[in-house]
Amino acid sequence: MGDALLEIRDDYWQRQFVFEAQELARGLMKIRSSTLSLLYYQDRINKNENRGCMRAELLKEYEKEFIYEISLLVDGIGKTTAGALAEYFDSFDDFIKASVKDLSKVVNSKGKSILNDDKIKDLLLAKKELPSGLKITEVWIYFLAKQFIRNQVVSLQRMQLDDIEINPLLAKVLVLQTPADIIRFNIYQSVTRSVVTSWGSMVERMLKFSGCELEDFKIGIKGREPDLVKKYQGKTYCLQIKSGPNTMNVDMVESLNKVIVEIEKKGCVGLLGMTYGRKDSVSQQILGNLKDASAKIKMGRDLWDFISETKNYHVKVIDIIDIATKKEMRTSYIKLIEDKVDEFTKVWQDKHGDEPINKILEEYI
Repeated sequence: MGDALLEIRDDYWQRQFVFEAQELARGLMKIRSSTLSLLYYQDRINKNENRGCMRAELLKEYEKEFIYEISLLVDGIGKTTAGALAEYFDSFDDFIKASVKDLSKVVNSKGKSILNDDKIKDLLLAKKELPSGLKITEVWIYFLAKQFIRNQVVSLQRMQLDDIEINPLLAKVLVLQTPADIIRFNIYQSVTRSVVTSWGSMVERMLKFSGCELEDFKIGIKGREPDLVKKYQGKTYCLQIKSGPNTMNVDMVESLNKVIVEIEKKGCVGLLGMTYGRKDSVSQQILGNLKDASAKIKMGRDLWDFISETKNYHVKVIDIIDIATKKEMRTSYIKLIEDKVDEFTKVWQDKHGDEPINKILEEYI
C-alpha cells in the first residue's frame, strides 16, 4: 500500500512539473512575441518620428521665412533687421504674441535695440492683420493672397490713360466706335495680361510654402531649373509649374522632356504641375508630346494634395483666399476696372472733346 501511494505521489509531481514547464514555455513564447511586436512598432514609431522631425524642420523654415518677409513690409526695416528678427524668435507663435516690450529686446551686437518706436508700432499693425488659428502653411496662403490683390489694386489705381497702348488698327477691325469702347478693351487687355503674369508667380509661391523645400535644386540647364522641389516618402520630386492646362506649346514640352531626363539621371522624379484644370482639358500638344504624360502630370486638386500631403487641400486654399481678399476689398476687381474705364473716358472727352475718333486714332500710329 505504501509503495502504491509513493508511486501515485511521484506520478502526480512529475505531471505537475511537466505542466508547469509547459506553462513556463508558453509564457516565454508570449514574452518573445510581445518583445518582437514591441520592437517592430517601436521601429515604425521611430521612422514616423524621423519623418515628423524632417517635416517639423521644414515648417520651422517656413516660420522663419515668414517673419523675415512680413518684417520687410515695415517701412525702414531692411534685410539685415528682418533677418535678425527671424533668428531672434524661436517660433512663429512667439513672434505673433510678441509685445512692444518683447520687440524692444531685440538688440544688435552693441546691445542697442534694432527697432525704434515707429517700426515696432508698424510691425504690430502688420501682425494684427494676420488671422489666428491657422497653420503656418495656411498663413502663407492668406498672406500671399492678400499681398497679391493689394498690389493689383494699387497698380490699377495708379494707371493713367497714357499708360495704355491703343492699337488703332485693332480698334477699327473690332469696330470699337466710341471712346468708352476703345478704353474698355485696352484697359482689360493691359490689366488682365499683368494680373495673369503676376498670379503665375504668386500661386507658385503658395505651392512652395504648402510643402516644398526652400532650397533650389540645380540640374545645370540654364533657365530650365525646376520651379519646385518636393521631398516625399524618401523620393525627391522636381516640378515644373504651370498655372493652367494650356500654357505650353510643343517646343516647351520638348524642352521639359529634356529637363526630366536630366532630373532622373540624378535619381529624382520629374513632374509637370498645373495649379488648376481638369485632366480632360489638357491640350493635345502636351499629352501628345510629353513622354509618359499620364505619370508625369499632377494637376489641380491632385497637385495641391500631393504638395501639402493633405486630402482636399484645395478647398482650404480657396476658403483662405476668399477670406483674405474679402478683407482687402469691399467690391469686385471688375467693378474697379469699370470705374477706371469711366475715369479714362472722362479724361479722353476733356482732352479731345468732339474730335472724330478716326482722327484721334491717327495719333497712335
